[in-house]
Amino acid sequence: MNQHNHSSQPSKHSHAHNTSMKPHIVSFILSIVLTALAFAAVIYMPDKKGFVYPYIILLGTVQALVQLYVWMHLKDKGHLFPVVAIFTGAFIMVTCVVMALYWV
Repeated sequence: MNQHNHSSQPSKHSHAHNTSMKPHIVSFILSIVLTALAFAAVIYMPDKKGFVYPYIILLGTVQALVQLYVWMHLKDKGHLFPVVAIFTGAFIMVTCVVMALYWV
């Protein structure tokens, strides 16, 4: 007969995750701020492409790292393989872009 555990103690199958919303709210607000900064750079400095393009790339990189760290839980233990895979892919991508720029 199947008996259910109805006690107030958590079962051995429950996960002990930190359920704090603070990192998610902070990262969401940071993402909005970074997006607004990129938008403002394009709107208010359209003639300074030498500054705007690297600035947007920097803001996008920071935003992508924040998203990976908080939303993809790459900061948690046991996520080493996804971290290595992401950084390996990023390294290959940067290598291909640099090679394409200097391919003459």
